[in-house]
Amino acid sequence: MADIAFLLLIFFMVTSVLKVDADLPLILPDAGGEEIKEKDLQISVDRNRQFYFGNIAMDLDATVAKVQEQVQLNPGARVVINAHDNLPVEVLDRLFEKLKRIGATNIAIVTKQENRQL
Repeated sequence: MADIAFLLLIFFMVTSVLKVDADLPLILPDAGGEEIKEKDLQISVDRNRQFYFGNIAMDLDATVAKVQEQVQLNPGARVVINAHDNLPVEVLDRLFEKLKRIGATNIAIVTKQENRQL
């Protein structure tokens, strides 16, 4: 009986997922990547939470609808997100969830640019 209890204990320890402590303040490194191409779908979000598709200002839902149109025409299109440094993560999280729902799977975030003004 003790062997069975021990095996069950080991089973639950191995199969359980431990929560990573997300409350730690992290400083993310600069990341290298590909250059932005003209065919990429660009979404920008400024510090006032204003969304832009290309250079056209629109709200979040209209931006996602525009991306959905383009993704349906070109399923492999890359969505490039330019976000202001002080933008709350919740805003980007909502954007990611909406992009996931419409089927946009190729998403990139711009990490650093010279002369960046949002």
